[in-house]
Amino acid sequence: MSEPALQETVLKEPVQDDAIAQSAETHFQQPPRNEAFFSIPVTLELMLASLKMPVSGLMDIHVGSEINLDHQAGAEVTLMVNGSHIAFGHLFLIDPKTRSVGVRVSRLASGEAS
Repeated sequence: MSEPALQETVLKEPVQDDAIAQSAETHFQQPPRNEAFFSIPVTLELMLASLKMPVSGLMDIHVGSEINLDHQAGAEVTLMVNGSHIAFGHLFLIDPKTRSVGVRVSRLASGEAS
């Protein structure tokens, strides 16, 4: 059979195999949602910056103290779940009246251990 004739045959006569179709449907079905798993509590942390200082500097902190961070305004923040980096984002103002802020996720962390 010539190549054009073969292509016409393939296009006009698709092979229907119920076993293959059922296997494909079974393979791509969503697994049942395990509610017990999704109810496990986790700790979500937002790391704005970190700072090393001697104990003497820590002892000098009082109400009204200012601590200079090595972090620029608008720089990326890190979201962590149970101590593992999961994403990065930027702070944004949600409500100017209450001065509440949120985090807009800008990228997900790679699968590398942190």
